[in-house]
Amino acid sequence: MAPNGDSTETRNLTQGWCKEGETVAAMVGRRDKREFDRIEARFAKARPDEHRAASLIYAVTGLLPHSEDDQSGKRNHQRAVNDSARPGAVDIRLENECDGVEICEVTSTLDHRFQGSVAAMQKMCEGIIANYEGAASWTLELGRGWDQLRLKSLSADVASRLNTESCHNPDGNDHDGNHNVVSLHERISARRTGRMAPPVITVHSYNAGQEEKNRPYLDELTEYVATDKTVQSKVEKLAREQTLHIAQRCHLFLGMASTGPHGSLLPISPSYFTWGELKLPDVLDDLWLEGNTGELYHWTKERGWLFHRM
Repeated sequence: MAPNGDSTETRNLTQGWCKEGETVAAMVGRRDKREFDRIEARFAKARPDEHRAASLIYAVTGLLPHSEDDQSGKRNHQRAVNDSARPGAVDIRLENECDGVEICEVTSTLDHRFQGSVAAMQKMCEGIIANYEGAASWTLELGRGWDQLRLKSLSADVASRLNTESCHNPDGNDHDGNHNVVSLHERISARRTGRMAPPVITVHSYNAGQEEKNRPYLDELTEYVATDKTVQSKVEKLAREQTLHIAQRCHLFLGMASTGPHGSLLPISPSYFTWGELKLPDVLDDLWLEGNTGELYHWTKERGWLFHRM
C-alpha cells in the first residue's frame, strides 16, 4: 500500500517506514552519566512522566533539562522566571550549550475517565463473583462503548443470568446452536471457559473504548492534537511561555497509552509515520511519542519523523 493510500485498505506495517535514527542506548552511552543523576535529583518531586521525558530528550538531543520547581543550575537570565513555582509554568526548561532555552510540555493520551471505567469494570466483576452460584467459569467480553455503561448496577443481573445459564443449559448451547456464547446485554457477552474449582470469572476487552476505525495514523494524530482539551491547554501554555522564556523551540512530549478511546494512537510500527498527513499548531517545533513499545518517535519541523529503537 502507498504511504498515503486508501484508508479502507489494510496497512502493511512492514513497509513504508519513516527514517530510523541511532538507538537510544547508543546515545545514552555517549552522554555524561553524571547528568542523568542530576536529572533524577532535579525531577525528584516532578511527575514520573516528566522525569522520563527529560531523560529521553537529554539522551537524544543533549539539551539539559530542568524542572520548573527546581532552583539549581539556572542561568542568571532565567531567575526572574523560575525563582518560584508559578501557576501555569512550563513542565520542562531545556538549556543548550550556547545558553539558549527551549521549553517542553508533557502529557499522556491516557483518558482518566476511561481509567475510571476500568475501575468500575473491576468492581462489576467483583459483584458478579459475589453473587454467582454456578459451576462453569466464564469470560465476559465487553463490546465497544462499554465505558459508557453504569457497570456496577449490572452486576446482580449479569450474575443472575449466568446462574440461570449454568443451571438450565449445562452443555452451553445457545438457541442458535453457538456453543459457549451467551448474550447478556447489547454490549456484554459471556463465553463459557469450562469447569474449574472454584469457578473463575474474568473480563476481556479492556480497550473496548477505542473507536473502531481504520484511518491513516497521522490524520488521527492530527485530529487528536487539534481537539483534545488537555493537549490544547499544553499547546496554549507553550505559546504563552515561549515569550516569557525567550524560547528558541517548543516541544510536546506525549506518553502514548494502549487503552482507552485513544488506544489506537499507540505507535506500534514506524510505518504509521508515513501514513496520512500531519498538521500541527505552528508553535510546535518538536513532537515526541513514547509508549513503551521499544521505540521512541521524534518529529521536527525541519526533518519530519525519525524513530529510535530503545
